[in-house]
Amino acid sequence: ALELQYRMAARRGYVPCFEDADTLLMSLASASMIHSWLFSPSSLDPSYVKFLSIQVPVPLPIVDALARMQAGLPIDIVALNKIRAEMKVPLLTIDPLGYDKLPPGEIVHPGQTFLRFFTVSFLSGVKKALPVYLPVFTLPVLLFYPLSLVKAPVKTLSRTLSGVLRSTVFLALYCATGVSTITLLRQFGVTYTNLGRFAHISPAIAGFMSGLATLIEKKSRRIELALYVLGKAIEGRTLQLSRAGMLPNFEGADILVFMGSLSVIMHAYVRHANMLRPSYHSVLCRFFDADNRHVFIKSNDPAEKGEHNTGTDKS
Repeated sequence: ALELQYRMAARRGYVPCFEDADTLLMSLASASMIHSWLFSPSSLDPSYVKFLSIQVPVPLPIVDALARMQAGLPIDIVALNKIRAEMKVPLLTIDPLGYDKLPPGEIVHPGQTFLRFFTVSFLSGVKKALPVYLPVFTLPVLLFYPLSLVKAPVKTLSRTLSGVLRSTVFLALYCATGVSTITLLRQFGVTYTNLGRFAHISPAIAGFMSGLATLIEKKSRRIELALYVLGKAIEGRTLQLSRAGMLPNFEGADILVFMGSLSVIMHAYVRHANMLRPSYHSVLCRFFDADNRHVFIKSNDPAEKGEHNTGTDKS
């Protein structure tokens, strides 16, 4: 629904339209989402938090230490030393608030240079992301397009494997960039000791940089990823504002959002069909109507003439 609203507004000149708006949206949404994940994970969906916790390239005690360091809070020395013992690096003997006296990367990647840490994090992310995307791309082919494997096996398999590899690299780079950016910013002085509460900005910057990994994905996938993360970011911020008493908290808000979103989609289906993605348009045609659904509806907007029944615009 948000995508459709933007397309309609851009068509009428109400908002600027540029090629990589989907990537910019992904970066902005990721900035908010990763900030929420580090400082207020309880505001996000538990299953999504679990997914991020699995995909992140460092152990969770280190993630917790990162959040606490940027917030000026004491770190859990005991939990970190358990991790460091497994990594076979010297244990920490500092005060829980003395972390800024250590080298910038000592907490996150002890005994490793920044470049080596980023490389190892990326490769670790590839191993974790591959099982995520392998069924995402293969199951639809097996369930809905089995004949394509028979008629054109090489083309079908190459397209499927290309999608798997592209998305795997995206997710691995997304996660590696997020953690690495925070450690890099600490090397440039973005710490609580230097900036106070403004050190909170580092996860937001890290999220913005992570969102640029979307450029690896196909154009048609970028907006899907951006809108998915945007939904999580809005959910987290809304709950945080509600807990702070800045927004009313009432049951059924998600139902109202669904009703509003569906009204936008159905309006576009009836009046502006070529603004829908072909896949969405096909599903709506199958369940709601036939190709002559616009027979009794005429648009008063000259810019919309000829757009009905096309359904060919690609995102």
